[in-house]
Amino acid sequence: MTDKETTSPQKSEPQYTSNQENGFNFTECLEVLIRKKNLVFLTLIFSILMTSSYVFLTPQVYVARVGFLPPKTTVLPKAFPEGILKETRESLYKVFLERLLSFNHQEAVFKKGNFFKKFKSPKVNETPQSMILDLNSKIKVKQDIMAIDKLFSKPVYLEMVGSQPEAMAEFLDSIYQTAIINIRTEILTPAIERLEKDLKNQIDHLNNQLALTKKFNVIENNFQHARAGAGQPKWFLLGEKVLEEELRSEKLKADELSRAIKSVTSDSSSQFKIHVVTVTQPSIPPTTPIKPRKFLIISIGVFMGLFLGIIFAFISDAADNLRRKKESSALR
Repeated sequence: MTDKETTSPQKSEPQYTSNQENGFNFTECLEVLIRKKNLVFLTLIFSILMTSSYVFLTPQVYVARVGFLPPKTTVLPKAFPEGILKETRESLYKVFLERLLSFNHQEAVFKKGNFFKKFKSPKVNETPQSMILDLNSKIKVKQDIMAIDKLFSKPVYLEMVGSQPEAMAEFLDSIYQTAIINIRTEILTPAIERLEKDLKNQIDHLNNQLALTKKFNVIENNFQHARAGAGQPKWFLLGEKVLEEELRSEKLKADELSRAIKSVTSDSSSQFKIHVVTVTQPSIPPTTPIKPRKFLIISIGVFMGLFLGIIFAFISDAADNLRRKKESSALR
């Protein structure tokens, strides 16, 4: 055979390697998932069961809250003279907010309202002291972070976190209502004492003057005999009739003051109150828990189950392929 007759083998053309051979092959991935569908399904079910168990076994957590603003006005009965209160609406509001977070105040409300039985859980062994410490740690005064410098124009909220919404709402109500009553009493008590003392001194003075008019039989007033700088006694100038009228007027003031004191210190009438705070949001037992977020957690469980199931499917398939290769190698 000559060289011409001999045909040299043709050089093989370089083969094009497609993306399907060396890269991602969707069909092969789909085949792997179909082969390992049971593993994917079991992983998904396990993840859903785990997240569902967490959601339904975890105690639900609620937030109870009350909203406040500074008082609009400070209302006092007419018997109370202007300027009797040194406190301004701003200072009253600050004292009120500080009182809300006072541990001693919360403890007094806790004991008076018998909240130990209302918060007591049969599964937990607690003492009243440990319970009030725990409740105190769950109560905060909060404000919108954008309104920190606007204390007197934006609502402030007294919030409590826990698993007993009705007891929490009642406790917050008692805390702020008791704070209002206590602040009113603390402010009014010295002012009322001063008013009563001044009024009593005035009445005693008029009684002494009236006794002198009767002693010297000065019935009518003697204004026509008044002389500037003469130092004439009051009983002589006014006379018995005028002094009796003044005494009657002062006693009416005393009676009006007594009624006003009762209306201010009594909790039954609210029209003559010192306005310590304006309640913008009453304390209502919350109905929607903040934790756990059931839909979100279960949704995450579904996605995590699918993701882990797919990962496990590819790992299992790769392990199967490696095992087959080892077996075929061993047979050769």
